[in-house]
Amino acid sequence: MITDREEIESVLQIGEKILLDYPELYNMSLDDVLVKLDDGTEQMLYNRWGVTAWLVVKSLECFDVKNLVIQLARIESGILTYEYAGYLLQAKYQINLEELIF
Repeated sequence: MITDREEIESVLQIGEKILLDYPELYNMSLDDVLVKLDDGTEQMLYNRWGVTAWLVVKSLECFDVKNLVIQLARIESGILTYEYAGYLLQAKYQINLEELIF
């Protein structure tokens, strides 16, 4: 798992670029995106999770905590999707993750 902030931000930046290059990914399930982007390289193993995190965050309609809980409870994906999406919510959208968890 990547824990360095710069590496996390790099994965998310690359994930966002992949979405710009392949907008058809928006029409796929998170599982299908993970499979489609699995090219066997170690770097893509991380970058594809950055894509799914962006897909989750961009699918959110409302960013107040109560609605986030409802929306995020419907998401089914791997732990890295959740971790990266949480990072995006905290860093880019100023969501208090402690409040969200409680």
